[in-house]
Amino acid sequence: MVAFVFIAAFVVAAPPGSAEGETLFVLENGGSVRGRWLNADRRPGEPYRLAAQEPVAMECELAESQVKEVRRRRPVESEYDRMAPGFTDTPEGQWQAAEWCRQRGLKAYRDYHLRRLVELNPNHARAWSLLGYAQINGRWKRRADLEADLGYEFHEGRWRLAQEIELLEERQRIEAERLAWRQRVFQWHDMMRRRDRAAEGQRLLSEIRDPLAVPALQACLAREALFARRVFLVNVLSQIPGPESFDAVVLAALGDPHIEVFHAAADRILKRNSPLLVERLCQCLQDPLNFRVNRAAYLLGRLEDRSAVGPLIRSLATRHVVANPARSAANADAISLSVAKDGDGNPRVGSFQTGADDQPATVVVWTANPEVHAALLKLTGQDFGYHQSMWLQWHAASNRSAKSGDAKAAVTSFIAKPQALAGPQSAIGHGANGRSAIGHGGADSGASPAVAFGSAVNDERR
Repeated sequence: MVAFVFIAAFVVAAPPGSAEGETLFVLENGGSVRGRWLNADRRPGEPYRLAAQEPVAMECELAESQVKEVRRRRPVESEYDRMAPGFTDTPEGQWQAAEWCRQRGLKAYRDYHLRRLVELNPNHARAWSLLGYAQINGRWKRRADLEADLGYEFHEGRWRLAQEIELLEERQRIEAERLAWRQRVFQWHDMMRRRDRAAEGQRLLSEIRDPLAVPALQACLAREALFARRVFLVNVLSQIPGPESFDAVVLAALGDPHIEVFHAAADRILKRNSPLLVERLCQCLQDPLNFRVNRAAYLLGRLEDRSAVGPLIRSLATRHVVANPARSAANADAISLSVAKDGDGNPRVGSFQTGADDQPATVVVWTANPEVHAALLKLTGQDFGYHQSMWLQWHAASNRSAKSGDAKAAVTSFIAKPQALAGPQSAIGHGANGRSAIGHGGADSGASPAVAFGSAVNDERR
């Protein structure tokens, strides 16, 4: 009975190739013919002539259109033909034959002899292992069978659980759909920029509701030069459900250089809102770009969430590293020579320096944030100017009073509005001419380092 099980486990066929000089002709219809190739020097278009041995010895021709592939035997296979009769049909002889084939890279031949070996000696563990089997509970199983018993499938070069394969295929499907959306959205965006097809492009874009199209729309928003089209793209994004589109609109509100795009995105954000929006905007209060700090503060003021009071107080004035205006001015002027002299007072030939070299490339400035101040006024009803320490004291007292239930005690000692601090903070203004700082700007835009950057919220919507 054991012999029958092992015979059933393998179909031990003859080793690949059995005659010196044999060539395998794979046919277009799926069949194959094996024989000795008689006209190996044939020209294209001529038939293949071969001497077949099975089912009977005969010469035949195959038309070129009948042959799909020609597989010629390697010299080492011919060497095997000469060596094969010397390998005895015993466990020792079959092991010797398998090792001979392994050393010469003949894997198919080696496996043939290993399969014959485990037929002759079912307890030959090394042969089973080389064939890819492992002994489990006294039975030899292939790894594929073992993994299958454990619920694994071989997928893309690895054994994976069905759930992992499902997730992987789902990610691949999503990525393929995103790529398809990218191609369509880019095409429609290009149409929108053409005068003769602008209406059609806008119609197709405005109909998008699939969240998988969000990355493509963001890419179009980033490469669009006209602010009016960017406003349109923000509106398209705001119509798409899901957190991805909401995040894209928030990014546009905080980062787009044009004030109209900011207001369009801000309106959409405030209409949809989000439980995590306040936390995200509070994090943005520490952004290296000052105009983003003020935009985040403006939105926090509109949201009227008092949990933002603490972060807003800490952002009344923020630290920024900017290009040194003194160095820029020195570079703009003509080079002034400073001639070095030796110990006797004589000029030292070839030595000079410029005034710009004495100036650092960047400087640190503290910038007042008027939108932060405005948000605090709106959220608290208090005004301590830019006196951060007074705001912090009031906030701490307010929190203590809230815990004790005495809400009025928080403000009794802060009735009088303090003046601006002396020292470094005295240079921090409320913004140029009362203008807000939510527009796009930077340290090299010509604005004073001590004044917040940007354009107005209400008086520069154009």
